[in-house]
Amino acid sequence: MEVPEASSAAPSAPPVERSLSPFARAVAIFTNPTRAWDGLATRSQWWFPLIIMTLVGAGLTAVLHERAVMPTITEQWEKMVEDGKMTQDQLDKMEQRMSGPRRCRP
Repeated sequence: MEVPEASSAAPSAPPVERSLSPFARAVAIFTNPTRAWDGLATRSQWWFPLIIMTLVGAGLTAVLHERAVMPTITEQWEKMVEDGKMTQDQLDKMEQRMSGPRRCRP
């Protein structure tokens, strides 16, 4: 009978987690959710979602400002003119200021 020799090798190191790129991680969330979070313990990527959300928020604000925000504000101003809380001249100046290009005052 042959006795197997005891292995004197050092214990194996834990496997190194491969970190995904931000785009690969975004794709992996939908294609392979269990592997989408690999590597976050060693290399966080908090900035990518922050940039995406900032760009989306700024884009939606730019698109909706003239279509949704300004009509709502203008309706409130017109109601204030009807109620006598503001003059028509003030309303005209406010509308002109809000619809014109932004200027920095010294």
